[in-house]
Amino acid sequence: MIGMMVKIYPKSGEEQPVEGQMKKFASTCVSTEPGTLMYSLTRDQEGTMCTMEVYESADALQAHAATPHHKENVSMLTPLVAKVEMNRFEIFHHPTR
Repeated sequence: MIGMMVKIYPKSGEEQPVEGQMKKFASTCVSTEPGTLMYSLTRDQEGTMCTMEVYESADALQAHAATPHHKENVSMLTPLVAKVEMNRFEIFHHPTR
């Protein structure tokens, strides 16, 4: 499995539009992408919006990035976001209930 954590830094005053768009996007990813196992939105201790994403494989992550809704999301968020930090990692143990 492959994981992604993305920190999203909205421009001042754009926090609510970014949050709303990301909620819609996360729901679309999980409901339409078979290889997207989890797409959660979180805030860290500083209040920074983060995604926690889990994909079945590297191919599933690549398929996610190639979807029309991913491209649309990037296009919509680009003018609203000051900075994005991405961290990709391998998940070697993922017990769940």
